[in-house]
Amino acid sequence: MTQTDSDRTIALAEQALGQIKALKLSGDPHSFEIWYTYVAGTRPKLNAFINDLLAQRPTLSAADLEQIHYQFFSPARAAEKVETVGAKINDEVDQIVAMIEAAIGATSQYQNELEDSSRKLALPIDRDTLRVIVESLVFSTKEVEQENSTLSASLGLSRKQIADLQEDLVSIRAESLSDPLTMLANRKHFDQSLARIIASSGDRGELFCLILADVDHFKTFNDTHGHQSGDECLRAVAAIVGAQALRPIDLAARYGGEEFAIILPGTGLPAATRVA
Repeated sequence: MTQTDSDRTIALAEQALGQIKALKLSGDPHSFEIWYTYVAGTRPKLNAFINDLLAQRPTLSAADLEQIHYQFFSPARAAEKVETVGAKINDEVDQIVAMIEAAIGATSQYQNELEDSSRKLALPIDRDTLRVIVESLVFSTKEVEQENSTLSASLGLSRKQIADLQEDLVSIRAESLSDPLTMLANRKHFDQSLARIIASSGDRGELFCLILADVDHFKTFNDTHGHQSGDECLRAVAAIVGAQALRPIDLAARYGGEEFAIILPGTGLPAATRVA
């Protein structure tokens, strides 16, 4: 780790502890994780949520912290959010279908009125009858125009809402594939990516390399200095590991516990050795 990286992580840890002290909160690992992420600014929605709570009251309760940790850091919450967003998208689609069916019904009725008026106009009629037919057509035309205008506005609103929900799904998917402590790829993402590259390399005969690393004596360090220091250690190592995945196709992951991995597609042993 460079001195700059070390200084930054220490500064973030100090800011996180400062937030905990200022709000007179517990310094347990969950609380530290929340506030470290908050001061790092890596999850804008988390910051917005906390800021909204603090705008309503001077500090946060243990229940608030439990809710925040569950909502933003719990793997179970990601599945729940996917289900909720999926249900909202289905509701929007149902509403759009209902609006289109209503518009089709109005258009069909208007078509029938046009055909009826056409038949009446083909017959000998007096001036008053003609006026009634024209007024009826004008009224029906305005009704259809209003229906189309309402449909267009409603579809525009639904389009925006669906786009927002799709963004939520992208965000949820990214969260589900990220390790909440280090923000590297999690084990699930690693396993999926490794399986894909093994299959691809077998089909095309392309090289790839895998680097595995762990933190020596981590258990002793964690037991001696506490879980908060242990978490900070893992974040610091993750910053080093993540910095080595320089290309978009590289993948840095937390393999598990204090173990890390880097997948380097299209990379031979000499280049991978330099990275290691």
